[in-house]
Amino acid sequence: MGPKTKAYGGASAVAKEEWDALSAKLCGRVLCEKDAAYEEARLQWNLDRLKRPSYVIRCESVSDVEMAVKFCREHSLDVTVASGRHSPFCFMDETVAIDLEGLHGIHVDTEKRIAHVQGGARLKQLDRECALYGLHVVAGINPSTGVAGLTLGGGCGYLSPMWGLTIDSFISAQLVTAEGDIVECSDEQHPDLMWALRGSGWNYGIVTRFDFFLRPVTTVFTGMAQWPLTHKTSSILAEVVRLGYDEYPELSLSLSFANPEGQPVAIIQPCGLDPDKGAKDWESVKARVGLPPPLMEDVGPRPYVELQGMMETLQPPSHCYEKGWLMKDFTPAVADKVIDALTERPFPGCTLGLAPFGKVANTVPDEATAFFNRSSRFWLLVLAFFEEGADNRQRAIDWTKQVRSAFAEYSTGSYVSIVGGMEDDPIESVYGGNLQRLKDLKRAWDPTNFFHNNRNVMP
Repeated sequence: MGPKTKAYGGASAVAKEEWDALSAKLCGRVLCEKDAAYEEARLQWNLDRLKRPSYVIRCESVSDVEMAVKFCREHSLDVTVASGRHSPFCFMDETVAIDLEGLHGIHVDTEKRIAHVQGGARLKQLDRECALYGLHVVAGINPSTGVAGLTLGGGCGYLSPMWGLTIDSFISAQLVTAEGDIVECSDEQHPDLMWALRGSGWNYGIVTRFDFFLRPVTTVFTGMAQWPLTHKTSSILAEVVRLGYDEYPELSLSLSFANPEGQPVAIIQPCGLDPDKGAKDWESVKARVGLPPPLMEDVGPRPYVELQGMMETLQPPSHCYEKGWLMKDFTPAVADKVIDALTERPFPGCTLGLAPFGKVANTVPDEATAFFNRSSRFWLLVLAFFEEGADNRQRAIDWTKQVRSAFAEYSTGSYVSIVGGMEDDPIESVYGGNLQRLKDLKRAWDPTNFFHNNRNVMP
């Protein structure tokens, strides 16, 4: 658990009658381990992190969240917040989880091009609703991701090179504070708090509504292509990444690396906003670097919502240990280290992913939002998927940490939303030069550190 400035404890001291009384007031309900719905309620994407909270408060309205916060604060209970269930902080043993899954309403204002999204919505729900109007939020790539956790950590996806991070389209919010107050914030109302929400996680309260500016996106050029990855081709691959980043402003290239059958491979996912231009840009990149014929290639015009759904089958709920960090450049030396890591992987399910992080995001000053490391151009994610049993978990941890150590010299900092393996990442690597301002705001909005189960900013 994160550090605390007040002794927040377990729920055993609270009488059952008090829990029953709270549950009776809610639009949702309170679950404990004896309830039939409890086991399903505590599930999360990473099955390796399954925990047993003492109670789960399933909220279905903003007033539910308000009452949950006030109740837990009154009884000095140790609280977590659950939304999309990708974070290791969403459920923890012997805590009380305030669960937002019942708050998943989405309203698209087509005239103003704004999406109003409740705090428990998943990315899949947001994409499908916005697709009805040919509009989309710049967001992540896994459909099961919670909009809340993605946004509060910064948010990076296929459209980020063209339009910035998710927080760069995040214009206002409704928040339940540590005191249980409902607050509206934007660049005009509580601008300091709005600044903090753009990149510092759940440190300042529970966001019950996000308002996003929408972009016109319908059909894009996309798909997948796969090449063998060897030390002889690493320099070519690095040049593909550099060209796509530096010279093709309307094309993004996301890469994943794997070694399922003893031969490392690189899989490239292009995304071009205009299908025709995207196809031309893709062919131009390949021709300029002299890429050999791919092992497979399936690219062309597709609905953007289809691209957004690809990861649902590729990354289902699994046992996984992860690490991730931001980088300035993807050089031949970095590509060689990717090959070395895949050659030494303990399981076929071990992968690395490279996403273009910047372009537009690079033009925003570090101090403009709580999110730091704006000069980073890419983020690299290491995922060790493993099956239960034997010493698989430890082997996954050892390999992932070994990979992290090999790439340490190339890291420009940590990404708030990549919280796996966070024990090795100092908080300064996450918030950088913005940390002191965040501490000052924490003292103003949560001086007792009620919200501490996160990438915690101490008051």
